[in-house]
Amino acid sequence: MNALGEHTVRGGQTVLHGIRMWGQLGRAMLLTIAALAVATPAVQLWRAYTGYDAYAVAMYTLAETKLAIGYRGESGQEVRLENEGTVVTTLADIAAYEPWRTLREDVLATILSAARLGSGRKRYAGPTFLSVSQ
Repeated sequence: MNALGEHTVRGGQTVLHGIRMWGQLGRAMLLTIAALAVATPAVQLWRAYTGYDAYAVAMYTLAETKLAIGYRGESGQEVRLENEGTVVTTLADIAAYEPWRTLREDVLATILSAARLGSGRKRYAGPTFLSVSQ
């Protein structure tokens, strides 16, 4: 029959080992959740959008950023078109371009929902790690 405190004989080494083991499992679970929260949006973006969509979102964000830090709205910016042509337009025109604004909102919504999906997998990661440890 086990006596109370029997595991602390030998200087508590078995207790410390158990604490360390659970800490390692917790750390592995947190890293898995973080990896899923990052990988899931990346996969969703890769599947849902083209390279030009990413370029359009980047150019729209760049134009808004330049305007926010003090560039004049009449400043020119070279923009690549979908048909491989290029045109120079003003920052104000780029920032006012509605299709790129809605595209950026869609991309941000996709990132947010996919990150929630990825981090929501934590409900399933726990039992997986616990079953492996036994």
